[in-house]
Order: sequence, then structure tokens, then C-alpha cells
Amino acid sequence: MLLTTGASLMHTAERLEAFFNDVLLAQLTQKDKHTLYPLNSWFLKGLNYSKSGSMVLAKYYFEQGERYEQTLPKGTLLWRAVQNEYLPKKAYYLYKTGERDFAEKMLHDVMLNMQTMEQQGFEYLVFSRIQQYHNLVRMYFAYGQTDEAIRLSAEVVAFLLKGHSEKLIDLNVPLVQHPEKYELFKYLFICQILFETLNVMIAFLKEPQLTIKVNELLQVILPAAEQYQPFSDDADLTKQTILLFESFYAGNYKLFCEKADLFAVNNPVQYIQAKHCLELYTELCRKTYM
Repeated sequence: MLLTTGASLMHTAERLEAFFNDVLLAQLTQKDKHTLYPLNSWFLKGLNYSKSGSMVLAKYYFEQGERYEQTLPKGTLLWRAVQNEYLPKKAYYLYKTGERDFAEKMLHDVMLNMQTMEQQGFEYLVFSRIQQYHNLVRMYFAYGQTDEAIRLSAEVVAFLLKGHSEKLIDLNVPLVQHPEKYELFKYLFICQILFETLNVMIAFLKEPQLTIKVNELLQVILPAAEQYQPFSDDADLTKQTILLFESFYAGNYKLFCEKADLFAVNNPVQYIQAKHCLELYTELCRKTYM
């Protein structure tokens, strides 16, 4: 087991990000790299100060970076690389300052920018777009757009499980350059998006609405999970975890609890968010339906 903890999952994600960052940097001149590094630093500081609530400092660092970003020739590889760093971070700042429409627009803008780069050979950026879709899911939940959040989360996770999507057709990008790393990316995002969504739903929705909405999610997820081809023991464990919810979806809550309890005994080491998710939903079933 390599990815059973949140920390190891995050470490793996960081290593993947570093690898693909190097792929991009290899295409930039030394001069462009020396431009990119300080801009990234300013935008990262803007993001971190936004997260800590220091909005005055966040605004300062974004303005410092924007002053230079606006001088870059549009459409160049450097400009597009900067947009990928700038737009999602500034979107978070705008979300925190209540400028929701502008924040959402920036997320859509960066996804369009990434799509252009995918067509230029940077196919791996489809996973960066998946991260932006997840950011949209989080934003929709935060603003009470529960139905939109659930629908988008379900479709993104279904894509990750099946490898294609009937609804989010922009994600159907041929992926051939780094297949093993792409499978790892899929696994990481399945864990991140699905279990976070389920945990957010149980935290903020009440019965009977909770079960109705969870079943709307599962209606999309469960058939996709049947098609998932695990590439590792960790991925297989995640597939088994998802399929435990078949009993929940069928309304057989007693069987769901029995299977989840046995699964926990047989698999004491699990991805922490998945384990927490099962504990929350078995507790819900026992309190509400048994």
C-alpha cells in the first residue's frame, strides 16, 4: 500500500505536478523561465494570503504580478504558462472577496487556455482542467448550488472511472504520452473529488434530502465504477469502497452497514477520507433507517 494516507496522496500529487512542470519548463527559454519564476512566486503568495484571510496582502501580491503579466505578448507559450498559474489563484482570491461571477469566469478562462495547450502537445493539462472542475464543484457547494455541484462532481468522477465522458466531452482527450502517470492522476482525483463530495453532502444536507441527493450522485458513479480497471492494489481498494454503496443505493441499509463493517475489518489500512466516508454513512444508516 502506497497511497493509503492523505499525506502520501498529497506527496504523490506533488511529485506528479513537479514532473509535468518540468515537461513544460523544458519548452521554455532560460529568459522565459526567469520571467515565470517571480510571477509564480507573487501569485502563490497572493493565493496563500487569500487562504489565510489576509486580503490586503493578497491584493498587493496579485497586483505586483499583474503589472508584469500584462506586459507579456499574448498567445506565447510563456504567456499561456503564466495564465495557468495566475487565473486559478486569482479566482480563489475573487471567491474569497465575494466576486463570484468573476471567479467562475477565471476558472472557465484557464480551462480554455489549457485546452489550447493540450492541442499543442501538453495533453496532460486535461488533469489540470479536472482540478478546475473540482474547484467549480467546491464553489457551487459554497454558494448553495447543491444540484450543480453534485451533477458536475458525478460527471467528473465518472469520466475518471471510465476514461471517457458523454457529458463533459471536452475531457475526451487522447492520452498517450505518459499512461502510467495518467492512471495515477485518475486515481488521485477519484479519491479527492468523490469522497470529498460525499463528506460535504453529509455535513450540510439533512434527511430525507441527503439520501435523495446521494442517490443522484450514485446513479452516475456506480455504473462507471463497474467499468473501472484498477491499476494497483490501492485503486482496487477504492473501487471496492465505491461499490459498497450499491446496497445504499438499493435502499438495503442493513446490508450496506454489514458489508462496510466487514470491509473495515478486512482492510484496516485505507485512504483516510474513504474510511471516514464509510463511517459517516454507516452511522447515518443506523440512526435513520435501522
